[in-house]
Amino acid sequence: QSIYISSRLAFKTPTPPTLDREPNNSADQKPSTTAASNKIDKLEQTILKTAIETIPLLTIDNYLLWKN
Repeated sequence: QSIYISSRLAFKTPTPPTLDREPNNSADQKPSTTAASNKIDKLEQTILKTAIETIPLLTIDNYLLWKN
């Protein structure tokens, strides 16, 4: 740890956490994908794609309307 002192504030740099035990491999693994999660992912992708496509492009013609 290092301590830095400025004219108004003294603070310590954070120390990284230490592991007191061996990592648990089962807790570190990703959950298995299910059909429901795949459907949700596809729905989110569709919503995102639709939202991006419906955002109008800013042009000189519609800038005056947009800024007001």
